[in-house]
Amino acid sequence: CFEAKGKQIYGRIYPWGLIDIENSNHSDFLKLRNMLIIHMQDLQQVTHEFHYENYRLEKLQLKKYDEPQRKLLQEKDNELRRMQDLLCKVQGQLAEKL
Repeated sequence: CFEAKGKQIYGRIYPWGLIDIENSNHSDFLKLRNMLIIHMQDLQQVTHEFHYENYRLEKLQLKKYDEPQRKLLQEKDNELRRMQDLLCKVQGQLAEKL
């Protein structure tokens, strides 16, 4: 962050000139920042439902369980697969919109 022409600029100075990251002519930073802000809730939800659930299932499968617990684990596994399919579908729709 530095000051140029009387205003605060976020960027970098090179020998050939100044790069302002908030100038969309030579930086995608604003688009990236807006996308992250808009989809933050989705990112948090995917992290919890996909990554955490995969980790949890992996740890549970390492332990020995009796039949009722295995059935519950299988149901959770099926639910996780369904959510992953839904996630892929939604990501595909988002990619088409962009």
